Amino acid sequence: MPVLTKKQLKIKKKFKKKWFFPFIFSFLLLFVLLILNFSEFFSSTIIHKGSLFFGSKLETTSYSIYGVSIKDFDNLSDANIFGEYVKEKGGAGFVYESGEHFVLANGYQTLNEAQEIKTNLIKLGYNARIVNIKVDALSKNYKGKNQKKLTNALNFFRKAYDNLYEEDLNFDKKILDRKAINTSLAKNITNISAIISDLNAIKEKADLPLKEAILVPLNNTKQILDDLLKCNFEDTYFSSQLKSACILIVLQNKVLIKTLNEN
Repeated sequence: MPVLTKKQLKIKKKFKKKWFFPFIFSFLLLFVLLILNFSEFFSSTIIHKGSLFFGSKLETTSYSIYGVSIKDFDNLSDANIFGEYVKEKGGAGFVYESGEHFVLANGYQTLNEAQEIKTNLIKLGYNARIVNIKVDALSKNYKGKNQKKLTNALNFFRKAYDNLYEEDLNFDKKILDRKAINTSLAKNITNISAIISDLNAIKEKADLPLKEAILVPLNNTKQILDDLLKCNFEDTYFSSQLKSACILIVLQNKVLIKTLNEN
């Protein structure tokens, strides 16, 4: 074996040093890419294709609407009578039972909105109160194959409330007329009909209990929207019906999530 001179040894050492760090960097980059690809596959398998080891979850976030009670009553009969009076004025007149019978003016998206209405009602001499109507979060272990369809159905309730709430505000402000409201209602009915059709097509045994649980309030919500679309009341009472429908949709969601969390 030929003996290398000092100059040759120096060049060889410099060459090794020059290529050592690029080699290490390339190796680490390749390792990271492999980890990411495996992680993506693993996540996809867990979340979208049922359980590999632990299964996936059906999840929704919690939210609240803030009902403003104009008056509350000890008995349902008196609450219903006062509720009809509120409806004639364009308020929801919805009787919400939670220990007492609260006659709601509306269910508001934010606490600030509700507080403002409560303050105005107190100035008018009413014993106004704010009632928090909360829909809990859902985090449920899931072993089926239709997570996307089920989650889409679960999220529809909140979307329908948000949409209807904005329409009622714009209707009261005369930004939208009945024709515009009806067009939007028809679109929502088309959307919920498609979701119901997707759920009805689910045949997997693991999905059937969830499917049946969701279909009941979903069909109820479709009926609420259908009734609004067919409503022939004059504008003030129609506005009342919009407000009541918003609250009813949230309550459908509230009961459903409570049921799913308990089972």
